[in-house]
Amino acid sequence: MYTNKLPQNCQSQILPKVWRTADRFSLDGLKSLAIFELSSALTIQNVVEVYVDVISALPIIESIKTICENYMQENMAEVVRLPSFTSLPQGLMLELIQKMTEKMKI
Repeated sequence: MYTNKLPQNCQSQILPKVWRTADRFSLDGLKSLAIFELSSALTIQNVVEVYVDVISALPIIESIKTICENYMQENMAEVVRLPSFTSLPQGLMLELIQKMTEKMKI
């Protein structure tokens, strides 16, 4: 039964799946709640995995993708040193580095 609430301590890796399920059943409130919860649950350690999950399955969740990109940009020095980042396919890694640096004034 849908209660318009998420379980406490809902893991960030589950929230994209929650969003996709809510999208499938047109539950806009749950989609918004998943985005809100995920934006506050991102950490240096999980942002790359969440990003890959968001872009790897359909539908691609553009709002969460953007949140992850902004978070990575704000924490670029730490993110680029993560094994999860350095093990990304080269094209994706280059794309992310370009996005993270495009707003920098060099």
